[in-house]
Amino acid sequence: NLLGCPEIFVDGREIKYTPLNLISVSIPLNETIGPLDKWLTVQLNDPKHGSWLSPTNSMTYRIHITQPPEYEKILEARTIVVTDGDGQEIPGEPPFRSGSSRSSYHFNLNEDQTAASVRVACSDLATSTLLDDEHLEPGTITTIDMTHHAEWNSLVHCK
Repeated sequence: NLLGCPEIFVDGREIKYTPLNLISVSIPLNETIGPLDKWLTVQLNDPKHGSWLSPTNSMTYRIHITQPPEYEKILEARTIVVTDGDGQEIPGEPPFRSGSSRSSYHFNLNEDQTAASVRVACSDLATSTLLDDEHLEPGTITTIDMTHHAEWNSLVHCK
């Protein structure tokens, strides 16, 4: 009987459907790079609603959906900004681009500069940021003294 099909609600939202076709509901999973742990409620109601003496027959199902975080994206640096002693940004060679497969960048100071400042930002889901094994608070700017160095290599690590 096509007129007596049950009402279907997914998380309280009624799903309109034709009983001759497959019933399909899209559930977005990749809304963030973080983990997903979500309960979905599916309720089927008898189309012949009950009365105040006899409630509507219904069945409720709960579906647990989990998805691990995207670790590669959590562990990559979002920004690496290097400035000279005058506060001028030094372009990287090649320019830093979040999501790139590159892992090595060069920032060249002018000969008259004796210090460089580095600011690194990781994903909000990263538990810590390290620059040369030194723990950095979010937004921290680290100054590297270049007075006695012609070259300096640093390692940035998002954990």
